[in-house]
Amino acid sequence: MKLKVLIIIFNAVLLTIFFTVFSFSFFTAGTEFIGSFLKNYWFFILFFFCFLTVINVFFINNWKLITALEAEDWTALSAYLKAEIFEKKHVTGKKVRILCEISILLGDFEMLKRLEHLLEEQKPKYIRKFATRFAAAKLIEGDYQELNNFTSRLSIFPDISPWIYFYNAFSLQMLKQYPEAAAKFSLLMKTKNEPLINLISGYLLASGLCNYLSITKEEAGKHIEEEREKLRRRSLQSWKQYIGKEKQAIHILVLTKVIDEALVWLFQ
Repeated sequence: MKLKVLIIIFNAVLLTIFFTVFSFSFFTAGTEFIGSFLKNYWFFILFFFCFLTVINVFFINNWKLITALEAEDWTALSAYLKAEIFEKKHVTGKKVRILCEISILLGDFEMLKRLEHLLEEQKPKYIRKFATRFAAAKLIEGDYQELNNFTSRLSIFPDISPWIYFYNAFSLQMLKQYPEAAAKFSLLMKTKNEPLINLISGYLLASGLCNYLSITKEEAGKHIEEEREKLRRRSLQSWKQYIGKEKQAIHILVLTKVIDEALVWLFQ
């Protein structure tokens, strides 16, 4: 069902309930009861109409956004968000997030660079908040040097997503800086509470990067196998369910090929 239809139904149901109760009370209890009720409970009535007003104002202000989302018209949605952010200066987290994802979907990397530049000047906190989306876009575009520069700048922030450290190591691999990449993946393989990062890091090391570590091949193989055994404690079915949920995030979705290969390696 269309969201706009739901909004109309929502309003109709609430108003019908309110006026039904009010009318029933009026015809059955008389005017004295109604006067007493209004005097004692006026704030509930005020709250009801304020709530209804806020809900409707929200939907009216976002009507174009809702219409474009319903129609899955990504080009129109992108144009609307560009106007909101760049012309009207309505830079909100929700609009930045959607524009990031739509631009990645459309392959509009110039738009993402423009957005990144704007956020660096006006809302730097959004750069950190949506860093994984910008990193994913740079990976898709194939600009590995810029991906490395971007993730290196953000790696100094303690609250940054662990995936930024992963993308930093991945960019080094793509730039063929194998010793540096291997050293970082060796640390990422043991990242706490990030099993997917552990999995991909272990797989990439086992696929040849371990030869560039400062320890012997035997030692490296032993460490990789230890981490692999820990990851195997989760069943294949459990891993598939977990990965399916994680792929809802675009910065993980773009890594589908390497994730699938890593899962095969884990249980081979």
